Amino acid sequence: DDLSEVPDGATVIFRSHGVPAAYYDRCADRNIKVIDCTCSFVRNTQRIVKDEYASGKAIVIVGEAAHPEVIGLQGWCNNSALVVNDPSADFGDIIDKDVCVVAQTTFSIEKFEKIIENIKNLCEKTVAVFKTICYTTYDRQFEAARLSSECEAMLVIGGLNSSNTNKLYEICLSHCNNVFRLSGPEDLDFDKIKKFKSVGI
Repeated sequence: DDLSEVPDGATVIFRSHGVPAAYYDRCADRNIKVIDCTCSFVRNTQRIVKDEYASGKAIVIVGEAAHPEVIGLQGWCNNSALVVNDPSADFGDIIDKDVCVVAQTTFSIEKFEKIIENIKNLCEKTVAVFKTICYTTYDRQFEAARLSSECEAMLVIGGLNSSNTNKLYEICLSHCNNVFRLSGPEDLDFDKIKKFKSVGI
């Protein structure tokens, strides 16, 4: 959970969500070897946040503030970013600033578009938008919307704490009244789905 738990000279793995920039320096100072598994999409977003912040822009991260990826991204702009996940959020702090907007790579595309529209309507200066949602996430969300609009019931399988899975569940719910979340086969209650003629997974 924290670099303080890693002994000097040990090896640490940075997971796909990425970490704040300062973690690299802290590891170098303590002779900790880094195995960097940061997703290439996340690494690209980190670079954008770093460069745009250095150029003087206010950073907006569209995502969930408590998500590890967003926490990591904050560490590339001195924890100064405005994090929003709701189209009706208060954008008062950025109205008179040049703005750079990025997205958590697993964020809902539909909500991202609504938030961008509101920011552009409210802000008086330049708004640079970087659509940093992962294309795999986009494809998965598109397929979830298509399938759930054609089926009587949906099974969404994935980690109960997964942002990806939560988004798919929300998308399916917007098209289908009978959506069930499963973390694995043991969660399947066949009695709940056997009455449906078509079930999407």
